[in-house]
Amino acid sequence: MCGLFFNYSKKKITISHKKYLKKIAGRYLSKRGPDGMSEKSGKKWYALHSLLSITHNKETQPIKTKDFIFLYNGEMYNDWKLYSKNYGDVDFFTKHVNNYGLKGLKTLDGEFAIILFDYKKNFLYLATDPFGTKPLHYAIKKKNNLIVTTYTHTIQDLGVKIKNISRVKPNSLLRIDLNNNFKIKKYPLIKKFNFNSIKKTTYGDFSKAFTESIKKRTQNLVDKKVFLGLSSGHDSGLIAAELNNLKIPFSAYSVFYGEVPRILNERIKILKKNKINKLKTLKVSKNTKNSIQKFLLKNSPYVNINVDDPVHFGDGDYRKNPGFISTAHIIKTARKEGSTINLCSQGADEIISDFYNEHTNSRKSCLKGDWSKATKPWKNFYGGWLAAFLHANECMGGTLGIETRFPFLDYKLIQTFLSLPNLEKAKVYKGPMTQILKKYKFPYHNYKIGFYGYKVKNINVREKY
Repeated sequence: MCGLFFNYSKKKITISHKKYLKKIAGRYLSKRGPDGMSEKSGKKWYALHSLLSITHNKETQPIKTKDFIFLYNGEMYNDWKLYSKNYGDVDFFTKHVNNYGLKGLKTLDGEFAIILFDYKKNFLYLATDPFGTKPLHYAIKKKNNLIVTTYTHTIQDLGVKIKNISRVKPNSLLRIDLNNNFKIKKYPLIKKFNFNSIKKTTYGDFSKAFTESIKKRTQNLVDKKVFLGLSSGHDSGLIAAELNNLKIPFSAYSVFYGEVPRILNERIKILKKNKINKLKTLKVSKNTKNSIQKFLLKNSPYVNINVDDPVHFGDGDYRKNPGFISTAHIIKTARKEGSTINLCSQGADEIISDFYNEHTNSRKSCLKGDWSKATKPWKNFYGGWLAAFLHANECMGGTLGIETRFPFLDYKLIQTFLSLPNLEKAKVYKGPMTQILKKYKFPYHNYKIGFYGYKVKNINVREKY
């Protein structure tokens, strides 16, 4: 997890203005990259990168290649088996761009936002991974200035109104012509999904893809440690069960409020048998809630997560949401105890179940359990609740100096799910996931419970949605 900033001006950028840009960008980006900021610049451009080091590779960004200046946020897993303290994804991507240029973007595997500046032709390219897990925004200021960065707030701090700021959409590649009034060209999707696959996959294929998704996100981390918030639900439960089966060390933090105590206690009992796991139960007291909320309101950018459910999400400010406040408490505790990488379960609800369960009939569901309708991306596939929750998780994690990785949003895993026969997708709740939980004999329940962490007035936490 890192922070990105790029500024191009039709006029020469002075040294004093570069210092100003660094100050403004650093307000939020320094928290995303607590291991230091690096910069490069030319007469009319300035680039800044804040680093959270994972593999300790020697290269710092921005990087200059034979054709590009590039900087990116996230992780690339194409060479994950080879990563070490001497070789990481910066080295891989430098080699990849030199060998394949823009065509190489289609073969990238990972969670990323990329800024590529073609300094020879004066084009700027912006790219995001299949689900836009890492935020990237841009704006044109007064027709002579282009700003690209991680957060909208940074652009607002530079004097641009929110209505004039655009987000680089998931699975996108944009080209901005710096010679021609910042004219934007949109390219086809970076990676295409097949929603109508003739060749069908099986639960076994899904299980193999999930194992690989977990492995690539947890290997060769040098001294970095992974953690998760463990609930009684399917999503965190499956990540924990897979980690435990692979004997990958991890920390798990549980908040019992609103959960099914029997399931959660049984899970903790199983995980304790593996001595390499660290487990802790947390409580979100009134003082903790107030302290965390105050911290987020002061240090973290605002994100609207309301979408269309004011009952549970109020005015939409994730920094006031009980679930995110409780998750921030988990993250802050994990960071203090030496963990750096959060394995987040985003994507399982939005895609693998589409928020639907025969016991719940969620308001958030688009397909209502009828997978024959899934012939193209539905609202929550790229946008909707997935986009809102991803952005909130990135802002929260970025503020607390941790990297968030999303095992359920692995391209191969999602394509494997989409290729399952429709009846297998919903044979039971989260069919392919339930099958793995059964295989590992890991306790679960078959309905959805929202995560709150503490008692909320006028909201019943047992309401299944």
